[in-house]
Amino acid sequence: MSEMNFEAIGRCEYLRNELSNIVSKRHTAYSRMTSAYNARGSSHVYDSITTTDIEKMQSAFEELKSLEVEMLKLVAEYNEWAPQAGKSLIRQSKY
Repeated sequence: MSEMNFEAIGRCEYLRNELSNIVSKRHTAYSRMTSAYNARGSSHVYDSITTTDIEKMQSAFEELKSLEVEMLKLVAEYNEWAPQAGKSLIRQSKY
């Protein structure tokens, strides 16, 4: 039986917790981005029109992009430690 690598186990636990926090923040940023544009209503122009808050959408998108980069860095680091900790790798997929 091989020795347990407590440093690797600790790093994996820490990184998984950090990933959970980043994913939660990413969901919030995505929600803010989608709420900046509300597609409800008719496509016909009557006596008013609704505009999109582009600045709000852009700000949320930049935050989302930054969080995505951070998340991928954390996944890469986790996957470096995982084999030493006896953990499964975190797989990545795109929508």
